[in-house]
Amino acid sequence: MKVAFLFPGQGSQKVGMLREWLEEDAPLVEELFGQASRICGVDLLRLSLEGPEEELNLTKNSQPAILTFSALLLRKIPLVPDVVAGHSLGEYSAPFLCGEFRFRRGCVPGAAAWGNYARGLSLRGREPWWPSWAFPCQKSRR
Repeated sequence: MKVAFLFPGQGSQKVGMLREWLEEDAPLVEELFGQASRICGVDLLRLSLEGPEEELNLTKNSQPAILTFSALLLRKIPLVPDVVAGHSLGEYSAPFLCGEFRFRRGCVPGAAAWGNYARGLSLRGREPWWPSWAFPCQKSRR
């Protein structure tokens, strides 16, 4: 059986999205979201659990939060995919799983930077390009 993972883009976030995972594995949630929060300079765990929704939905916050949530799920799912695909922000999550990016040095800063870039384009009345792609996963970050 072949296994594929598809990673979502912005818009999949919602306040409270971590509650169940925090109850199941608080140390892992706090570790990952703590790292991401220090990188981004905002408390992504609090935003993801409590909101406000308007602040979580800001691109500069939602993209690192979704990417960090994807990293959390990758640690909890016991499958290794044969292929990964991503849409928009998922283009960071997918190669992260395959060991192409490091969480602290590539993934979270890249998602935050992309979020700020996209926000700047939309403020100027231009829409950013949201690519989708897939590639084989030769190794897995577990």
